[in-house]
Amino acid sequence: MKCLLIAMAIMVCDTAFAQFSNANHGRGKTHGSSIFDGNGPKSGYKGFVETGYTIGVGDAGDGRISAMTVHGYQINPYIFAGIGAGGNYFHKAEKWNVPIFADVRSNILDHSISPFVDVKIGYSILDVEGFFFSPSIGCRFAIGEKSGLNVSVGYELQKFKIEQSYSVYGYSGSVSAKGTCGGVAFKVGLDF
Repeated sequence: MKCLLIAMAIMVCDTAFAQFSNANHGRGKTHGSSIFDGNGPKSGYKGFVETGYTIGVGDAGDGRISAMTVHGYQINPYIFAGIGAGGNYFHKAEKWNVPIFADVRSNILDHSISPFVDVKIGYSILDVEGFFFSPSIGCRFAIGEKSGLNVSVGYELQKFKIEQSYSVYGYSGSVSAKGTCGGVAFKVGLDF
């Protein structure tokens, strides 16, 4: 599965890069000089907003809709570090959570089209509480001097601890469950 995800990301970035190179060929730019055109992210403050859907896998794999934001510092065209938060809605269980996390992203090229690797790690609160981990690969397409469109695919792991109250024939109590719900995450977002 991981190999398939990596191959898909490489194909998307390679196709986009080929189209970009062909578009610039008529302007006197060569294919070799466009690999590092210097149009990658610039150093300084950077923010991200993204939304997507995670297809649940495994015994406790519940699909979820997510929206997240990350804010931090672009150290150079290749490395970003920041902190973020978001919201996930687990539609089958009808539960919400808010992951709070650290995020590190590495762009592979200093180019207006670049593949990237991203890792989010943190903790979720509310209905589905526990450790949160989300590595992904994707491609960034510059849409301005300081902004870009980001498309990614990855894996999202969410540990959980859920307390459920019950009442049966006049007896009441609660049951707690612990486990892991994972999923394949598809996301699209903007950086600014």
